[in-house]
Amino acid sequence: MASNIAIQISANTQQAVAGIQSIKQKLDQLQKESEETRRSFVSVAAGFAAITTAAGVVAKAIGVVARAGAELVTAYSAQELAERKFQATLRATQNVIGMSTGELLDLADAFSKTTTYTDQEIIAVEQMLIATRKISRETLPEAIKTVLDMAVAIGDDAIGAVHDLAQALADPVGEIESLKEKGIQLTEKQAENIKKVQEQNGLYEAQQLLLAEVAGTYGDMAAAIADTDTGKLEKIGSVWLS
Repeated sequence: MASNIAIQISANTQQAVAGIQSIKQKLDQLQKESEETRRSFVSVAAGFAAITTAAGVVAKAIGVVARAGAELVTAYSAQELAERKFQATLRATQNVIGMSTGELLDLADAFSKTTTYTDQEIIAVEQMLIATRKISRETLPEAIKTVLDMAVAIGDDAIGAVHDLAQALADPVGEIESLKEKGIQLTEKQAENIKKVQEQNGLYEAQQLLLAEVAGTYGDMAAAIADTDTGKLEKIGSVWLS
């Protein structure tokens, strides 16, 4: 009897152990499946995140290209408008300066490379100087340089500076006093020399003397500023928009 009971208990124990092992196997399988499912969800989520990130990068890139394109279109339109006004000025003055549009554009481009001013700004300076009908092709480069140096020195824009200098170059003797308001303090001797030169040798010689005196006041300030770190950054922007 005791033997039968022992056998029955042993059998029941074995069944219990087998049942427990079966349950453990099922739990392990379920855990494995759950882990695989979790990995799948993580993978899918990562995929969506990557797609979202990629889409964001593409969208930003498209935005940068679009803005750059818009800036180029704006710059091109401004350049085209400046050139047309320039050509109109040459026709209106019957091209008394004796230079072609190409030569004048090349001159503007050269100054834009050594200063922080754009082609459009320098073309506007050329236009105002030529409109006086009193500037020769020999005087023009030095006049442009002086305008840009003045603008940097007095904190004015190029158009404001060219307005003052253009008047002075059209009538050096008559405008000497007005130049004093811009910090150009000519001595009585210098003023007298300009007057004498204009009377004896003509307007061109007086302009050269006046420009020399102004250059002595402002030097190569526009080029010097362009060579600073800040100036170089501005210059990069000027080249991009030119």
